[in-house]
Amino acid sequence: MKSEMKPGQCAMCLQQANLLDSHFIPRSAYPRLRNANAKSPHPIMVGPGRTVQSGQQISCSLFCATCEDRLNKNGEAYTMRLCAGGTEPLLKKLHAATPIMERSNFKIFSGAALEIDTEKIAYFAVSVLWRAAIRQWVVPHGLGVTNHIDLGTFQEPIRRYLVGEGSMPANIVVNVTVCSDSSSQRVFTVPSRVPDNPNCAFGFGLLGLMFRICLCPVEPEKMKCISCTEPPARALFMADQSEKIVEAFARLQETTKLSFKLEERLKKKYW
Repeated sequence: MKSEMKPGQCAMCLQQANLLDSHFIPRSAYPRLRNANAKSPHPIMVGPGRTVQSGQQISCSLFCATCEDRLNKNGEAYTMRLCAGGTEPLLKKLHAATPIMERSNFKIFSGAALEIDTEKIAYFAVSVLWRAAIRQWVVPHGLGVTNHIDLGTFQEPIRRYLVGEGSMPANIVVNVTVCSDSSSQRVFTVPSRVPDNPNCAFGFGLLGLMFRICLCPVEPEKMKCISCTEPPARALFMADQSEKIVEAFARLQETTKLSFKLEERLKKKYW
């Protein structure tokens, strides 16, 4: 059954149109956040002081059909295919390739050499950050709203880029990490400002992909080499992010009350 459309101004193209029920993250991501083997398969949603399991999605009437199609074709569909059932297919591709740089805690690969369309991944990442900036989305079950994101003077140029009226604004660095651990494969974290960072940086994760977007970095030339859009390499990182997931869960325990059953389930999954 199709959602009822509402007339209004599309937040992306700014034209008057019938607005669809637009999603904060892709509708197709929600089934992949479920745990089909669990007694209660729905994703765990965490908010200030409260945690619930729910199949409800974060959405509102915001974009017209043309812009929804644009978001889908320019990055959303491609990125969701990469992490269908987690990032295992993408990980297999990276494990079979030779990294262009390797350190004890991460590897860097050439997205260009692997014929991965990193431009579409970057478009998707920037679109989610921009969606978080144009409004605070209401999270179901009274769990509050998404984080306030201030993109400053970048907000309008990003909108024009997304709608096809301009290129990616200069001095934006999009860094993508493919998570090699199992803990990250069914997790979504909303965009938030990266603390203790000299750059104006924002991060979020979805289904085994971790995104960090820097606006006007302090050392732009140095930072561009880690961007997935910077030729010739178009860098993609691979790293184990399980420690960060555990740290995030520990912080959640300080700010929200979990039921005993839910806490035990999370401990079993992440500890």
